[in-house]
Amino acid sequence: EQIYLKTTTQDKTVRIRRRTQEGRSTYTITQKSRIGSGECLEREKMISSMDYISLIGRADPERKPVKKKRLCFLYGNRYFELDRFDSPRKGLILLEAESRGEEKELEFPPCIKVLREVTDEKEFQNSEIAKG
Repeated sequence: EQIYLKTTTQDKTVRIRRRTQEGRSTYTITQKSRIGSGECLEREKMISSMDYISLIGRADPERKPVKKKRLCFLYGNRYFELDRFDSPRKGLILLEAESRGEEKELEFPPCIKVLREVTDEKEFQNSEIAKG
């Protein structure tokens, strides 16, 4: 679950996240700031469950909590995250491949059918998905 917080500038997003696995949850806060031409600086740190509950009060009213199930796996020496959204865009499925800079042809597992590339489409960023 990701909840976006109200911010005072348009070039910065702040979100809190609860990750639950096997009944245990961890909590983080992430700040993303745009620097220069298209570059992004990301800072993430662990927070307590009490901090998480407290920060929910600063949620951006224009964004809904993003709830999704994530499956992480390795294929072809590359790390993938497969997200299936429960809300606010129920049924949306996105696959993210981690990049290390030395880009070569991206190879997908044969069981995955990629419909289209959405990397540069703003509407598929989690902060935009939160707008509903």
